[in-house]
Amino acid sequence: MQIATVNLAAVLIATIASFIISGFLHGVVFKGIKVGSAKKQKMPKEAIPIAFISTFVMYYVLAHVLAYAETANWIEGMQGAFWIYLGFIAPLQIAVKYTNDLPWKTLAVNTFCMLASLLVGGAILGAW
Repeated sequence: MQIATVNLAAVLIATIASFIISGFLHGVVFKGIKVGSAKKQKMPKEAIPIAFISTFVMYYVLAHVLAYAETANWIEGMQGAFWIYLGFIAPLQIAVKYTNDLPWKTLAVNTFCMLASLLVGGAILGAW
């Protein structure tokens, strides 16, 4: 089996797009909706670089999956991202909701933001 090649520029753009989408959805669209636990904790200063690296790794792996699937355009990229979301992200989000006793509202907001980010990232990677 040949190792798939991945365009790192596309992965970086998908990562940045994910941050923009998540920031917009959490900061503007869902700003008035309280999500999470009752305790408001201050975000540690190292959280953003760690989140950026983690998101970059996620899109790097998604790029490999899409390359192995021989994705030819942005629609196929979105389809691949949707199946990754449905098979891996959504079940984990549901498990986190129940293990941390989070409200359904938190699950809905977080999974919608994740799905929207993955669909855009999949479109970017598929089109590249």
